Amino acid sequence: MRIPATLTVLATVMALAGPPAWGASEGLAQAVRARNPELAALAARAGEARAKVGPAGALPDPRVEVEVMDAMTLQGPRAAVRQMLPVAGQPGLMARMATLEADMREAERADRELMLLADGERTLAELAYLGRVEALTEASRKLAAQMARVAEAKYAVGRGMQADVLRAHVARTKLLAPPLGYEARRRSAMALLAALAPGWAPIVPALEPGPALRPAPDLAARARLDSPMLRMKRLALAHGEAEAALARAERIPDLDLGVVAGRSMPGDMPYLGGMAMATVPLWFGTKQAGRVEAADRRVAAEQAALAAAERDLQARLLSAHAQAAAAERLIMLYRGGLITQARQTFKAALAAYQVDKTDFLMVLDALMAFYDAEMAEAMAIAERRQMAAMARALAGADPTESGILGADAPTRPDPAAPRSEGKPR
Repeated sequence: MRIPATLTVLATVMALAGPPAWGASEGLAQAVRARNPELAALAARAGEARAKVGPAGALPDPRVEVEVMDAMTLQGPRAAVRQMLPVAGQPGLMARMATLEADMREAERADRELMLLADGERTLAELAYLGRVEALTEASRKLAAQMARVAEAKYAVGRGMQADVLRAHVARTKLLAPPLGYEARRRSAMALLAALAPGWAPIVPALEPGPALRPAPDLAARARLDSPMLRMKRLALAHGEAEAALARAERIPDLDLGVVAGRSMPGDMPYLGGMAMATVPLWFGTKQAGRVEAADRRVAAEQAALAAAERDLQARLLSAHAQAAAAERLIMLYRGGLITQARQTFKAALAAYQVDKTDFLMVLDALMAFYDAEMAEAMAIAERRQMAAMARALAGADPTESGILGADAPTRPDPAAPRSEGKPR
């Protein structure tokens, strides 16, 4: 009895790449930037902070005083204009603090945008993975069903065992369970994308590894320069230093200058004079000194926070890079030999079973080994794609930016094309 040709065809289908190549990053980035409500709120807060820069550095409004003739003392009318002038550069410091605050809000928005885009990239990778493993599971289930019919036919003519029939049906039934979990994961991923970009209809790409990774030191150097999170921490430190300078400037008295004109008594000649007043920091020990100490402590806290953020970022970046690199090595291992070997083993077992040279259990084991290898490769590709997205976000790179990770990784080889065993195409 010959094994149906469908078995060999389906075995080949399991090794195909599937949907079109990956190309959804740009569409995702545009959708998130245009539709995400959290980014819209952060952009509005950044605009609000930027609008406060001008008023923060402005001088206080001048004061105008007008007095009419006093009927009791017969004092003449009097008018005065006064302007408070900070002499220690307080308006400039306050304008700098407002500018730094606006820059921090913009860095916060940029950092959150990169994290949201990384979440979207990872979710697309999850959806691509689910599409791949569903196709693999369905192909394996059809193979198991075909093998069950073959086992039944051989058992009917006395060339097989009933146990083989039962094993085939058990294997087919087991393959019905994974898609139930896949559907739940797909709904969860789609819900996350709907939250990231409301109203956007994503096109799920094929599951491909993407660009090869650059060395970890290169990404770490890029992160130190371009990470919005580190920029936000540096701006917070500069803001604290400006606040400390403003607290020290309050020890210097402010001048209040003015011009006055009027008549002392009815009939007197009009006069024109000037005035000058100054605040006296009598309560420096309990007021200004406390503000200086608080500002200095904030500067120390921001310095420690910056150092901690740099170490944390480096650790997270190196971790993501290491996981992506490990997944990349696994992909090369599977594509360079394991999947080819598993496919050839399965074909050999099929041929041997056709002429009664091996038992059904060997064929079933070979099928499941082929299936497991394909599933493991799909998981490695998804993990590599997700970790690369996180590494890119931590390095401060936009997902549509080319060249941040490296040259393109090898694409999945066509099983029908001739190639040397043990080497990736």
